[in-house]
Amino acid sequence: MLTQEYTLHLGATRVTPDEVARVSRGEAPVRLDETAHRRIDAARAVVAGLIARGTPAYGVTRGLGPLQDQPIPPELQRDFQTFVFASHHAGCGENLSRAEARSVMIARLAVMAQGNSGGSRELITGLAELVSRGVTPAIPVAGSVGSADLAPLAAVGTVLVGRGRALGRDGTPIPGDEALRAAGIEPVSLQAKDGHALVVANAGAVGIGCLALVDLERLARIADLAAVHSVEALSCNTDVFDDAALSARPHPGQVRSGARLRRLLAGGALSSGEVRPARLQDPLSFRTIPQVHGVILEQAAHLREVLDIELNSMPENPFIDESSGTLIANGNFSALRLALSLDQCRIALAHLGLLAERRIAVLIGRLRADRPLSEQLVAFASGSAPVVPPILANVAASISARLQHLAAPFSILPSIVGDGIEDHNSQAYSAALALRDAIELAEQLFTIEALAASGVSASEPETHARRRGPGLAPFAALASRILESYEPTGGTQAQLTAMRCALHKNSRCKAKSAGPVGLGADTVSPPAHTDPERVLT
Repeated sequence: MLTQEYTLHLGATRVTPDEVARVSRGEAPVRLDETAHRRIDAARAVVAGLIARGTPAYGVTRGLGPLQDQPIPPELQRDFQTFVFASHHAGCGENLSRAEARSVMIARLAVMAQGNSGGSRELITGLAELVSRGVTPAIPVAGSVGSADLAPLAAVGTVLVGRGRALGRDGTPIPGDEALRAAGIEPVSLQAKDGHALVVANAGAVGIGCLALVDLERLARIADLAAVHSVEALSCNTDVFDDAALSARPHPGQVRSGARLRRLLAGGALSSGEVRPARLQDPLSFRTIPQVHGVILEQAAHLREVLDIELNSMPENPFIDESSGTLIANGNFSALRLALSLDQCRIALAHLGLLAERRIAVLIGRLRADRPLSEQLVAFASGSAPVVPPILANVAASISARLQHLAAPFSILPSIVGDGIEDHNSQAYSAALALRDAIELAEQLFTIEALAASGVSASEPETHARRRGPGLAPFAALASRILESYEPTGGTQAQLTAMRCALHKNSRCKAKSAGPVGLGADTVSPPAHTDPERVLT
């Protein structure tokens, strides 16, 4: 729960993906409620009892993975905890962004607040201190097969004990102990099970998944804007958005998408019938917009459901049964459900991108066909008309190809590790990173589409002057100003940057929407994006 003071309270209430994303992208603190402390202490008492009785227990009195049957000497318990971090902190590649690294910690805290990790109070409150005081571990991007994000979380653990690396103010890694001193945090003194308690979770996939979900829901709104802008520019037949037709095959996402698109078109001359459509039936990249956009809405809603469960459950292995004082071995760390949902989102995004690329090709074709070369050269030389480079169709095709490549599912890729003990893994962490990258590519496509649609509209005075409804008019006007700002040297790059900002600005949710059951709600406003007008000046 986020309070008015912008603090995330953990323990008494459910945590949402939106809260994880908001705190990750800001500098808000987190607080463990008394409910969380009681749960943590209760589970910790079971751990203490197992140690006192010398009961063989995974990660408590015995080792991990292939070493699960080997005892941990009592006098080496503290050393074993730091050994867990040292032996798992082996990721490689560039570091996660600050927001991504914070999301990993917050996702882990949300689950640890349920109490079942068996970690000590000192460990869990120490992790909360890292988040609250802005200490962000440097987490290498590669290092998890999706059955507990061991390497990423070990990178967090090394900073907790005053080792490892953290991100400095400029993003450059600095020694972990230096980061703790600057924040006034003492290194955590680890106790039995603390090492295992921290790393045995899919917090990397869950945290990055939360960020991706928020971005995906915004992207769906951006996709609607860009597509409707193209529909208006080409005077397409808007009957395809009719509620009766869409409800004849009532997939929830399709019906909801149609309603969203009609809202953007409502009040305009095209949708009101004042202007006749240019053709009876348009290409499928225009006709199937609500069907394809609707799939994204459904996949995002499903991802939201999965993440909500992950954030508010107790998936640790072993499960601490407080009633019997025992540990129960389980496979709840398998993140296949999450991995499949992340994969499905990317597959749907690839189809969204295919439609956008085809619409861009139609728009560029219209720009090429409608104006003779001599007229284009005169306009270019005199600066009397903006230029939309036709090569943007090639750029869009290249981006779409990369988007399709990213649609390949990670969840079916085999990986057998741990000397054969861990012989099935979900690859959820890689699937989450791939969704992050796919969203970025898709947003580039819709930015190109918006610029091309603005160019077609500007090339036809009657179309340009035609009334747009209140849902689209503010964006259409801003897009027109961006197009007119063209100057030959580097102008297209500045236009695309400004157009992307305009799409962000006009895709923000003004209020929460309940939405149909099972579809989630448009409840998140993205962080403030650069002002498109300032980009051009």
